[in-house]
Order: sequence, then C-alpha cells, then structure tokens
Amino acid sequence: MSNPFVSLGDKFVVLGFDGFNRTIFPCGSFNSADEARSFAISKTQEEPQYSDDQVLSTTFYAFTIEGTHIPLE
Repeated sequence: MSNPFVSLGDKFVVLGFDGFNRTIFPCGSFNSADEARSFAISKTQEEPQYSDDQVLSTTFYAFTIEGTHIPLE
C-alpha cells in the first residue's frame, strides 16, 4: 500500500505526532535534510492556531528514511 505523502525515492520524511489522539502520521518526504527540517518547523509553527493546549498540539519531526531523527534546531 502506498502513501501519497511519501515518495519511495526520497531520503527524508516528516512525521506528525497528534497530541490529542496520540497518532503518528506521515506529512511529506523530501530529498534533503534542510527541506524536511524547514517543512517540519513551518508545520509546527502553524499548529498553535489550532490548539491552545501544548500537550494536545500536533508536533512535526524530520527523520531520515532509515529512522534517524534530524534535530530541528
């Protein structure tokens, strides 16, 4: 089963972690760490407008396709 947010040839993926229902979901895949990091940062910055509770907010993280976390800062 394919996922429309992740391309098999890409090397980096951004995952969202939903604080409300505790789910993890793919948000996009990228060819560079900088692209993935920038996307994760921008999505995380958009999120507070949807939830005023930090614990319930969705946060976004960048990873290599092998699963290594890429720090956003």
